[in-house]
Amino acid sequence: MTANTSRRFRTAFMIMMVCIPVAFAYEFISDGRITVVRIVIGIALAMPLALLEESTFDERMRHLPFSGAILAKSLTHIGSLFAVFISASLVFGLLQRLAMEDFWASFAEPDYYLQVGVSFGLCMIIVFFRQLDRLLGPGVLLSYLLGRYHRPPIAFGPA
Repeated sequence: MTANTSRRFRTAFMIMMVCIPVAFAYEFISDGRITVVRIVIGIALAMPLALLEESTFDERMRHLPFSGAILAKSLTHIGSLFAVFISASLVFGLLQRLAMEDFWASFAEPDYYLQVGVSFGLCMIIVFFRQLDRLLGPGVLLSYLLGRYHRPPIAFGPA
């Protein structure tokens, strides 16, 4: 495995490790329970984000200004989120043997738009921090957040 492939897998894994707990938390807050279905939904929401962040789409966005890249990526992610939500609703509706009228009626429920809004907000946060990390340089943002940026390790030797 090349270093580039390894980095892409790490990125996808880190994005999933953010999306899955958020899906669990959302379900627990809204329903008071947690099901295994949320793991699938968390992964389904994370995959388009991870794929777009580690593709040629991301390379094209590097030529845009910081705010332009965030806006372009966010609009693209909202499109992919709608596609994931529609696909997931269709698949889970078919598994539960719901009629197509119920599938179309589910888009009129406020809960659907709340889920899309929470997912979009999460995507915006992830995109913002990924862009900020790229702007500062690899690992600088994490070091800064962990407090290692202003307190470098003690060096022994001549001063």
